[in-house]
Amino acid sequence: MALVVAWLTEVVQLALLALLAPFLVDVMSMAAAVLSGARMSVPGERWRQIATGWRGPCEPQGAGPAWAACALSGGALAITPLISVDMAGASLADPLAIGLLLLGARAVCWQRAFGAGCVWRRDREAQRQVAIQWRMCGWIVPVLGLVSALMAIGLPGAAGLAGLARDLHVQAAPALVGALVFAALALGVLLGPQFLDAASFEVLLPEAEGRLRAMFRYSQDLASCGWLLLIGDLMLPGLPDGATLSIPGMLMAWVAAPVRLVLVAGVLGVGMVFLRGDVRRPAVALAGAAIILVLSGRFAS
Repeated sequence: MALVVAWLTEVVQLALLALLAPFLVDVMSMAAAVLSGARMSVPGERWRQIATGWRGPCEPQGAGPAWAACALSGGALAITPLISVDMAGASLADPLAIGLLLLGARAVCWQRAFGAGCVWRRDREAQRQVAIQWRMCGWIVPVLGLVSALMAIGLPGAAGLAGLARDLHVQAAPALVGALVFAALALGVLLGPQFLDAASFEVLLPEAEGRLRAMFRYSQDLASCGWLLLIGDLMLPGLPDGATLSIPGMLMAWVAAPVRLVLVAGVLGVGMVFLRGDVRRPAVALAGAAIILVLSGRFAS
């Protein structure tokens, strides 16, 4: 029975996130537009863009990479806990593995900027954007590795996000929880406009049209949802065990989970307005604070 519940939780989570992902992109765009004074999109606009593109012409030769990007993003969503750790893929929820899947989904999209016949100005802009994002990966991957290291130092034996959530219910680790908040902020700062802004992603697709563009857009939305889910789990790591929840508690958890993602999307959307310059220094400062905090908690215990 527990196995059935775990797989049912997995399926429901994937279905919910698949529907919610474009709306979260709308939330980030709306939050950024409020502060920057730009035209504010309405909820559902991203879904309308995807639906309009899906009804357009099909480009079969580019469908493989688009499906691969969706699969990588979907794989990250499948192993990242949303409402509880009682799900089929929760044992694989290592922050570094999740991040590499999401970066892999973006890397699949980079090849569109280096296809045959890329000679126009918009193609050169796409290649410049790829170079910037590639260099940023050199900072994002160490932060993801730092998160796993912080968990190993602050709470030895905790395997991934699921193990962390279970162990926190048994052994309090306030220093680790605070360090993970700083690490999540560092990750959000590095991702910023380059990996979460829909407009920046559009630059990577200079030649894609119709259904192919819609598929790449949806893969970006799934990846953005994956980053938001990971950051939310790091900032609030104490997810309950589904086996201990009553039916009303489980229903409340399913209602609260999208609200948490919307709040994280709003915060990151606001942050993108202020993080248009060099984000490496604030990210290093936040990562350093996370290291100091977890080490101080470790030595004090």
